Amino acid sequence: GQAVQGETLTLPASGAPTVAPEALWDDWTGGLADPARGRLRTRDPVGTLRGRAPYELGIARTPLPVRSHEVNVTVRGDLARTEVIQTFFNARSDTLEGVWEIRIPEGAIVESFSVNTGMGFLDAVPQPVQLQSGYALNWMGSDFYDSRLSYDGPGRLRARIYPIANGGTVQVRIRWTEWLARTGEGASSRRTYVYPMRGDGEPPLLGEFILNVDTTAAGASAYRAGMGAVDEGGRIALRLSDYRPRADFTLDLYDAAGSGNLDG
Repeated sequence: GQAVQGETLTLPASGAPTVAPEALWDDWTGGLADPARGRLRTRDPVGTLRGRAPYELGIARTPLPVRSHEVNVTVRGDLARTEVIQTFFNARSDTLEGVWEIRIPEGAIVESFSVNTGMGFLDAVPQPVQLQSGYALNWMGSDFYDSRLSYDGPGRLRARIYPIANGGTVQVRIRWTEWLARTGEGASSRRTYVYPMRGDGEPPLLGEFILNVDTTAAGASAYRAGMGAVDEGGRIALRLSDYRPRADFTLDLYDAAGSGNLDG
């Protein structure tokens, strides 16, 4: 008998040899398990869109340039609501099919997902997809079924986006909410908001990076942030051009006065 890669050849004491495919692992969850456990996949918190032409099956997708990455955060008490809008550009002469991936903070809950391929943002609706075993929850556009967001492991989300017009742009918008834990007591009591951007390997180049945090309803008397963020009357603002994120953005919200101003 003959066995190729991915097959097992069994030679019994009597009888003819048998060849059978070898299962790498048994996913009884129907796609919800994470075989990599962070070992085979790199962390990529900043959303990336990789595309290829529909006829390029078997060819690795390549990252699309990020024209802008805009983050708008609203903090109300201990609840933080984050909205991320990314604009990608297809510089190729082909219409592409893409896969968008992002990591969200631990404990965050996705509130909405939408894609703009030139017809305006089309919001998605959750729809269960039945599998042989287990289940997956996809966010599928009610009018455009070729863009969908699905669970891709702990804290990891993935979306298929099609079409991406040649020479055109596509925008992806996602919103999530999370509770901010309190640490310390008395004058040192604070909440910390973190927007994750630190990943493994070379970070993507963001043409324009804009981050705004509305803290007018946060009930905080002092703030502390880095990366050159400025306080614009209760709105923490950060604007950078041609930026490669290598660290997370962190904002501390203090409950008591006297904790200092924003740091550079």
